[in-house]
Amino acid sequence: MYKSHYGANTLGRILNKSELAQLERHCIASFSGELETDMYLNTLYFFASASKNSPKVGKYVEINEYKPVVPSLPQPNL
Repeated sequence: MYKSHYGANTLGRILNKSELAQLERHCIASFSGELETDMYLNTLYFFASASKNSPKVGKYVEINEYKPVVPSLPQPNL
């Protein structure tokens, strides 16, 4: 079966069709935050291993990119 640590395939081989089908339902959500290794920053993925055509979870597949508003701190009067 698929062995994973933080979403990395550690089997040393490509997943087969059955294993990929299981990931469609079991990889529910992931968030990239400020990781520069991901394609987009601050992005929330729902059912990232599935496509919109997946029979069971396709209607839930979604990608939300956040643009967080960070309030500026008041500057001290010097």
